[in-house]
Amino acid sequence: MKPLSISIALSVAAAVAVIGSLGPENLSPQKPPRMPEHEDSEDISPSFESSQTPSPPSPFQMAPHYKLKRGFNDDEANVSTPGKSPTQVFEDSVDDLFQRMKHFKMEATESPDKLTTEYPQLSEQFYKLFSDFAWFKESSYTPSEHFCLKFEELGSIFEMIELNTEMRQQGCQKQLSLEYGSLYRQTWLMHAMEKFDTFVEYKEKCYAENIDPILHKEAFAQTVDSVVSRFDTLKADLSDFMAANSPLSRLFQENVKELQDEITILVNLKEGPSNNEPTQKNFFGLCWKNANGKHDRVLGQMEHKLAAALTINYQKEFPGDIQKLENWRDALSAASKEVSLQLLMSDFPQSRSRTKVESLLEKCRAKLTSNINSVLLLAIALSSEGGEPGTESLSLFKHLTDVLHHDYENIESKLLQSVKELTKLSAYFDPITEFERKKFQSPIRIQKALLEGVSQYMDQVEWANLFHAEDLKMIEREAYSILGDLETKLNGWINSSSYDSMETVVI
Repeated sequence: MKPLSISIALSVAAAVAVIGSLGPENLSPQKPPRMPEHEDSEDISPSFESSQTPSPPSPFQMAPHYKLKRGFNDDEANVSTPGKSPTQVFEDSVDDLFQRMKHFKMEATESPDKLTTEYPQLSEQFYKLFSDFAWFKESSYTPSEHFCLKFEELGSIFEMIELNTEMRQQGCQKQLSLEYGSLYRQTWLMHAMEKFDTFVEYKEKCYAENIDPILHKEAFAQTVDSVVSRFDTLKADLSDFMAANSPLSRLFQENVKELQDEITILVNLKEGPSNNEPTQKNFFGLCWKNANGKHDRVLGQMEHKLAAALTINYQKEFPGDIQKLENWRDALSAASKEVSLQLLMSDFPQSRSRTKVESLLEKCRAKLTSNINSVLLLAIALSSEGGEPGTESLSLFKHLTDVLHHDYENIESKLLQSVKELTKLSAYFDPITEFERKKFQSPIRIQKALLEGVSQYMDQVEWANLFHAEDLKMIEREAYSILGDLETKLNGWINSSSYDSMETVVI
C-alpha cells in the first residue's frame, strides 16, 4: 500500500468537487446504530434539521472547552447594531472571526505561544457563535448555502488548531515548527513528507510493465538496486525525525517499516522469483487451492474472502474519493470480523490452512491501522502547515476528519456491543446450575477475544492516544470489569482455564 502522503492529498483535493456533487447527505459517514439501552439517553447537542447546516462538534472534533455548556440569554439575541438585524450582526461576526482565524493559524505556526495566550479567548468566541447559530435556527433563521460553507470552514480551522495544539502537547513541537530559510513557510513535518512521497513515487518504477521481473530480469534488477539505494538515503534523511520519540515519529516509523517489507519482496523477486511467490501487485492474492476435508474447504473460503478484500487497491481504484475509502475500510473490517468469529466458534484443528487464514487476519489488522494512521498523519500536516488555509485544504481536512470520526464511532459501537453482550451473560449467569454454567465457557471466551481485538486495534492507532479517546477507554474499562467478574464466577465453579488461550482477532 502506498502510504497516504502529499501526492494522495492532491488527488483527494481534486476529487472534492466530485464528492461535493453527491450532496451533503452523502458527505458524512452514517453513524453506527446505538445499542438499545442507549436509545433513551438525552441528546444535549443542538439539533439541525437542514442538510446545509453544519453539524455540532463531533467526539473527534471536540476540545475540552467545548464540553462547557453555555445558557443562551434571550436578551443577548436581541442585541443589534443600528441599521442591522440580529442575524446580519451574527453573520458579520462569523465573517470577522473567520478572517481573524485564517491569519491566526499562520501566526501560531510562527509563534506557538499564541496557542496558550490568545487561542482560548478565540475558541470561546467560536463556541458562542455556535450556540447563537442553534438559537437562531430555532427562530426560523434560514442561512444561505454560502454562509453555511463559511461556518463549516471556520469550524475546520478550529479543528486544525485543536489538533495542532494537542500534537505539540504530546512532544511534536519541533517537528511542527517552521524550517529556517524555507521559502514556502514549510514545517519540518511537511518537508519530511515530501521526501517520503518523492521516494514512494520513484519506487513505483518497479511495477512498470516494461520491466517485468520475469521477462526483463536485468532491467528489473537495476531498478530494484536503485530503489534500495534511495531507500537507504531516505532512512538517513529521516533518522532525526523518527528518533524524536513522538506520535509523528511512530507514524513515520510505521510507514518506513511498511516500505521495508515491500522492498524485501522486490529484492527477493530480483534474486529469482518462483512460481509460488506473488509480487506486490497481488501480494495478498493467495489462491484457494484444492481443499481436502470439510475444515479445509471452510478455511479455503475464509482465505478467499480475506484475499479478495485485501487485493483491492483503493488508491488506484478510486483515488481521492473519501467516501469510497470509508466503504473500503468498512468492507475489509467486516470480512475480518466475520472470519474471526468463524475461527472462534468452530473447532478448527491447527493446520497449514488455518495458519494462512490467521496470517491474512494479521495483514487485515496491519492494513487497517496503517491506513487510518496515514489519514491522521495527513490531517496533522494540514493542521500545522505555515500558509493561510484555503478552501481546498479546509475541505480536504474536513473529509479526513470524517474518516477519523467514522473510525472512532465504529470502535465506540464495538465497545458498547461488548458491554451489552457481557452484561447479558452476567445477568443469566447467576441463577443457573453448576452443570449449566459450563455452557458459558464458549460465549465468554468469544466475547473476551472480540474485546481483546478491539483493544489491540486501539493500541495500534495513534488517534486513540488523543484526548477524545478517553471516553472510549472508559467504556473499554467497563467491559473488562464485567468480563473480570464473569471469569471470577466461572473459575469459582469450573476448575479449568481452557478458554484463557485466545486467538488473534482483527476488528
